[in-house]
Amino acid sequence: MKLSFNWLQELVDLKGLSAEEVGKSITLHTAELEEVIEGNKDSLFDIDNKSLTHRPDLWGHNGFALELSAIFGRKLKLSQPKVKFPSKGTSQTVKIETDKCRRFCSVKMSGIKITPSDVDTQRLLGNLETKSISNLVDITNIVLFEHGQPMHVFDASKVEGAIIVRQARQGEKLVTLDELEYELTPEDVVIADEKKVLSVAGIMGGMSSGVTTKTTNIVFECANFDPVSVRKTSHRLGLRSESSIRYEKSLDPQMCEQALTSAIAKVLKCCSGAKIEGPLTDTYPKKAKSLTLTLDPNHVRALSGLAISNPEIKSKLQSVGFGMKEKKGLFQVDVPSNRATKDIAIAEDLIEEIVRLYGFENIQASLPDLAIHPPRVNHLRNLEWKIRDFCEAKNLMEVYNYSFADTFDQDFTGEDNFVSVANPLSEQHTHLRTTLISPMVKNIESELRTHNKLSLFEIGKTYIKTKEVLPLEESHFAVMAAEIGGKENDLFFTVKDGIVQLLHTLNVYGEFRPTSQCKPYVHPSKSAEIWIGDVHIGELSVLHPSVHPVRNSSFVFAEINLPKLLKCTQSVDLKYKKISSFPSVFLDVSLVMDERTPMADLEKVMRESSDLLRNVELFDEFVDAVKLGKGLKNLAFHLEFQSPKGTIDEKTLKEHFENVTQNVTSKCGAKLRATFDKEV
Repeated sequence: MKLSFNWLQELVDLKGLSAEEVGKSITLHTAELEEVIEGNKDSLFDIDNKSLTHRPDLWGHNGFALELSAIFGRKLKLSQPKVKFPSKGTSQTVKIETDKCRRFCSVKMSGIKITPSDVDTQRLLGNLETKSISNLVDITNIVLFEHGQPMHVFDASKVEGAIIVRQARQGEKLVTLDELEYELTPEDVVIADEKKVLSVAGIMGGMSSGVTTKTTNIVFECANFDPVSVRKTSHRLGLRSESSIRYEKSLDPQMCEQALTSAIAKVLKCCSGAKIEGPLTDTYPKKAKSLTLTLDPNHVRALSGLAISNPEIKSKLQSVGFGMKEKKGLFQVDVPSNRATKDIAIAEDLIEEIVRLYGFENIQASLPDLAIHPPRVNHLRNLEWKIRDFCEAKNLMEVYNYSFADTFDQDFTGEDNFVSVANPLSEQHTHLRTTLISPMVKNIESELRTHNKLSLFEIGKTYIKTKEVLPLEESHFAVMAAEIGGKENDLFFTVKDGIVQLLHTLNVYGEFRPTSQCKPYVHPSKSAEIWIGDVHIGELSVLHPSVHPVRNSSFVFAEINLPKLLKCTQSVDLKYKKISSFPSVFLDVSLVMDERTPMADLEKVMRESSDLLRNVELFDEFVDAVKLGKGLKNLAFHLEFQSPKGTIDEKTLKEHFENVTQNVTSKCGAKLRATFDKEV
């Protein structure tokens, strides 16, 4: 939208202020100024339309004049011309047959002579990017740019009978002033007479009723229409005008009479023989109620942070047209009608008015005078991210499965403690999952169609039904490795090794113990429980063959309860231990034992047998019924010995090594491979 600096100076005292200064203040206090343009003997303000969407009062020069008067504290020079309407004579009959028309004012005039406008008017309209047509049409445009209120003029000789504001009939057509034909629908509002459509309401008039050089009698109309209806019709027809732009913003119905009076005064001035034929016709079906808001000045100061006095508050609001009455320390604020249609609705809107007029640039920036406490540490979330980082470093792919379960999950787990969903989205979403494994198994089948090998992990919630109102909701970590044609044992120990490394990263030591109670999807002889001290945190297992989703494949999974793991990590007392500066000594030992003997038991006995034993590493497993015998296995270990006090001599090394071998022999039933071979 364009504003004329010269015109604004006629409406408000801006003496001593340059166009650039005025433009800067408009941006700071009212609307966004795109640029100041030099026009024909004038400076023009190019205002961004979007910044005025909520301000229907600012779509004319009068609205901005009031704003500038308040901003600079200058005298406002607005004047409303007075026109005396005759009490008798010929008036235009108007019928409103739609609720989309809020008010319709009209008056008949005669003695009109259509001529070109004067040079100043043509220059003004040219600067505002509007073509000068004739004195009558130019007057309606001047009123539009002055008050922000659209209006229209009809040739009275072309209006047949009463003017009727109604919804268009299906198939009705109208050739508008831009000489294009539009087909209308019942959703469109039109201004018509008793035989034809005269104009599309709020958008554009029709050629059939427009004024020409032969026009001597006219009908002025100034109306107010529903903004949504105008917007929809304008969008559907692809017809956008200066009028429709303003009507879309929800104009004040009170402006109709003011704008019409202003237009009549201008006609009487430019046409010496012009005459008002009769009374003003004002059809106003439902008058808008006035709006009064209660404003607490203490709330203004608290919300804005400004040390602003009551008189200053009153002065700021009165400067832009608000009525103010103070009673018992509160303000009763009468909202002017041109601000109550879309802009001002609550007390906080009034506070915004006060602050913007005070000037956002005048508010000093300061930190809040509040004690700032660091947020509480979410240890469980931190643990989850440590696990994610570890899995990412191991090239595992994270998956996100639904928390919902169905009959597949119930059959898979063999459990009856599922939480049912009151409003399931589908048959597949009737319950909540109790484990992360069943969704991973269910969804991994499709992935193995394109990948021979997969390593996945998920961190998510599980839900167990309890006697309480709410279910037991816990975070779990699950990892699954799947391979087409892979060896289960190799895959099992690969996953186990990853779990061991993860626990070491978290500074805890895990043990793998035989499974005491097998779930339906856990392999009874290829599984282990994961323990940290006396806390059972999860399971590691080969997937039971009965629930394998893919033939000729290997599936190994582990699932860990994260709250239990977190508790274990928090109970660890980390202490610094100096690294020994003396070299390590490495020995290998090969042991034959019952194949059912857990490797973890052997390692535990070895570590308890020597305080110099720093590390135990299994590097080979051998099973041969012919060479070893049925039910036996051979395990080979790397043993690392190191002392913090000095280099280990041969005698000391022999004592500690023999102590280790004697203990595993007596406590685990193992035999040294060399001794076993001699006996065989």
